[in-house]
Amino acid sequence: MVWKKIARLALLSLLLGLALLSCGKGPGPLTFSLIAGHGEQTVAVEDFMPQSITIRAGDTMTWTVKSEEPHTVTFLSGAEKPPEAIPDPENPQQLLGNPQVFFPVGGKTYSGSGYFNSGFLLGAQSYSLAFDKEGDYEYICILHPSMKGSVTVKKAGVRVAVSQAEIDKQMEMEMMLHEEDAKKARAANLAPQKALGPGGATEWKVKAGIEAKSGHTVIDLMEFLPDKLTIKEGDTVVFEVMHGAPHTVSFMAGEKPLDFMLQEPQPQGPPKLVMNPKALIPAAVGRPYDGAGFWNSGALNLGPQAPKVVSVTFSRAGTYTYLCILHANQGMEGTIVVEKR
Repeated sequence: MVWKKIARLALLSLLLGLALLSCGKGPGPLTFSLIAGHGEQTVAVEDFMPQSITIRAGDTMTWTVKSEEPHTVTFLSGAEKPPEAIPDPENPQQLLGNPQVFFPVGGKTYSGSGYFNSGFLLGAQSYSLAFDKEGDYEYICILHPSMKGSVTVKKAGVRVAVSQAEIDKQMEMEMMLHEEDAKKARAANLAPQKALGPGGATEWKVKAGIEAKSGHTVIDLMEFLPDKLTIKEGDTVVFEVMHGAPHTVSFMAGEKPLDFMLQEPQPQGPPKLVMNPKALIPAAVGRPYDGAGFWNSGALNLGPQAPKVVSVTFSRAGTYTYLCILHANQGMEGTIVVEKR
């Protein structure tokens, strides 16, 4: 579309402006407001906006998450990325959320060394960090490998040819493009896919989350596609994770949605974050589903050894709702209507 081409050209012009510096004395320390991921409900745009910025020593950057998908703002300073999950020292069979990932680490000022982490941020939460040393610094979101940003810190007092108004305009234009590309990706994946199964039954495929691209940016749709499906008794539905995020396929059968993380208070420090074994471990997989009782795929795509595919055969007519335990707060749910054969 013509408007979209114009928007992209204007966006490129703004990006060039963000990298420029002009001579002369500038104002005192400034605070720049940025975005660390955005999107509404099931749409998760995995991007720092702007992706790169030039500031001066003494300036502060504040990142705000504008979605229900969690993110981190993490400066590794050359170190290895910490794992998101670790074994419980007191119970090796139990997995914990790594406190080095989930909770803030480091001080309020970054000097180019050490591990600085915002901890989990979501739903309009923010993280601020001041910079007091010149240099080029990279940062990441631990949860989303495609999310990378960079900060160039110049000498204090020089004038940086960028204003918050210009940054806001750039971010607004980017978000418009991301929204349009997310809609296109959803529309392209709504049509149900099916194949002939054993005994004259049909095998259906549902995508458990997909990845789309908007320029350099990754957009994760935390959706079951299609989210509504009508099948016959004896048919099988195959759920497959199609992007980098972990998911569950969980038929709650009237139970309340589970918390994926269980908090256990500790005598000192932050609570212990226990990954809920009822969410992690498969339940009733391999047996036909008739709507009675809890059925759970377990955590799909949670690490390189975890499965990405699960299937369920429906043996009784009825309407069955299901969800992803990890992303239920974002509205990742679906419905299977099973008709008599």
